[in-house]
Amino acid sequence: LELINPIYLAGVLRSSWMEQEFEIRVMRSTTIKLITLKQLGELPIPCPSLQEQEILAKLFLEIENLNELAKQESLVRVQLVEATISKLFGGN
Repeated sequence: LELINPIYLAGVLRSSWMEQEFEIRVMRSTTIKLITLKQLGELPIPCPSLQEQEILAKLFLEIENLNELAKQESLVRVQLVEATISKLFGGN
């Protein structure tokens, strides 16, 4: 029985590679994207050693954190532009 790190598994399931696997194996003919437990069990989920999974899990978390920071940065930029425009054109 192979063990799998849940953070690693979540990263794999969210990956573009897995998205392609879903498209190829599961969602060929449906417009609503549903998957059965049987189909889920048939997906080719790579299972490296637990040590490698830990490393990849940390990378997945770091990428998630960086994506969140980028979203926050983008929001701050929009707010700065809106505040600047408001001041330039007589707003408060």
